[in-house]
Amino acid sequence: MRLQDKVVIVTGAGQGLGEAFCKGCANQGAKVVIVEINEETGKALEREIGGGAVFIRTDVSSPSQVRSMVDEVMKRFGKIDVLICNAGIHAGGKFWEETPDTWQKMFEVNVMGCLLYTSDAADDLLCVDLGGRRILKKKITWRSLTAKQRIREARRNRM
Repeated sequence: MRLQDKVVIVTGAGQGLGEAFCKGCANQGAKVVIVEINEETGKALEREIGGGAVFIRTDVSSPSQVRSMVDEVMKRFGKIDVLICNAGIHAGGKFWEETPDTWQKMFEVNVMGCLLYTSDAADDLLCVDLGGRRILKKKITWRSLTAKQRIREARRNRM
């Protein structure tokens, strides 16, 4: 199992891709931290995965909640091996019809949430020997790569 005893934190973990990331990592032996604002879906996923998972309710746009979550992970596991920044929101309407308040909330979750999460965990990540592998990768960069570039990048980082 490639992720045996690795501690993996997934934000936006309650449904969709986040849920799939959690299940996939748990199946590979990881200790999965389910970071989700929706308590109902977070707890349900924790129960479904079982002993290898822990749910921590967190609003990723709140600096204090993100710091508390990282502190809790370090207290429970003593390390963080993998971060998956998956939390994101959208209003679902036409972007030109959105209010400034809606745009502000989307920015706080989609951009600042990832920044807060990675910067708070970075000190703890830097203390972990990852064998020279990259620990953070922007989703946008990965999506912009061609299939050939993705394969080369995955091989280089042994993903």
